[in-house]
Amino acid sequence: MESESGDISWIIDAVVTFCQSNEFRDKISAYLNSNCTEYCKANTPEELKITVYNGYVTMYNDLITKMFTEMGLPIEQIKPAWDYLLQSEEGASDTRMASEFLSAENISIFGGLMEYYNARHFLSSLRDSGSEKDVILQATSAAELAELQLAISLSTELEKRAKERESGKKVESKPIKLPPPPPPKPKATTPSSETASSSSVPSSSSKASKDDSDAFGVTGKQMTVGDGKKKLTPMTSSGIQSRLVKLREMEESLLQQLAKIREEQEKAVRERSSDLAAKMKAKREAALSAQKK
Repeated sequence: MESESGDISWIIDAVVTFCQSNEFRDKISAYLNSNCTEYCKANTPEELKITVYNGYVTMYNDLITKMFTEMGLPIEQIKPAWDYLLQSEEGASDTRMASEFLSAENISIFGGLMEYYNARHFLSSLRDSGSEKDVILQATSAAELAELQLAISLSTELEKRAKERESGKKVESKPIKLPPPPPPKPKATTPSSETASSSSVPSSSSKASKDDSDAFGVTGKQMTVGDGKKKLTPMTSSGIQSRLVKLREMEESLLQQLAKIREEQEKAVRERSSDLAAKMKAKREAALSAQKK
């Protein structure tokens, strides 16, 4: 993973910082939340799904391109920089960031991302409407399952890419000659006095948007940025396989949990139906008894 042109950690830090910023997250989340329900309907035409997907790809690429341009970096290095990032344990383990990027390349992963957002959207609507505890519990488990399945799909794709690199079928992308890190920005005396610089690294988000702050809580391990000197840990296909084993074990456990929840709900429905039938029978018998008297 070492770049022939030297250390590129500061660029990785800049990319990660931008992808964790409110500016970026809010736009991505808003698009996914506003389209996930229609996209995930069984009767949604394929043409509409492709239109939604193309809209996502355009928006994502525009945001990343803008960031590279403002930093004075060649936009043709976007893909190599991302490839470098996703070949690391740190990048591959950040489910949110990795899935958002790979969704711009792979419509299947985008579909999994939409399923996850749709499950979260449904869960949020149940909470807002004050639904029963067991209904919310089932929806929570369904959202966690959607996240796990997205992570499995993501890891499967990364494993495929790792095997291609290791077999020599795929040449590893490496950023070419890059400019040195920008000098540190002077500290602003007041918030209003700080101005944007075309060569500056985007500022980090101090807090995710309120509606999205608990996203990817099962598999997501948010990547942290360093000081421009941190080395990333190479991710091998065997390492990804180990992650897949753990994810599938979690998936199986969650499926069993969901089955148990559904079984308990069905049992509760049967008991309520039985109680209701018994009460109605008692009322009828009481009415007949009163008529005889």
